[in-house]
Amino acid sequence: MALAAILQLGVIVLLAAISAMLLFVGAFGSGAVLASAASVWFWRLYRAHT
Repeated sequence: MALAAILQLGVIVLLAAISAMLLFVGAFGSGAVLASAASVWFWRLYRAHT
């Protein structure tokens, strides 16, 4: 796995963690947007490396 892919995966995990925290405190709109962005980014990264 390339260094760029590892860094992207780290940022995706960070986005997912931030979205979970936002959802936990009740910021549903922002949390959902970040979760969606992390999901789409992960899917694009997954499809590029399979």
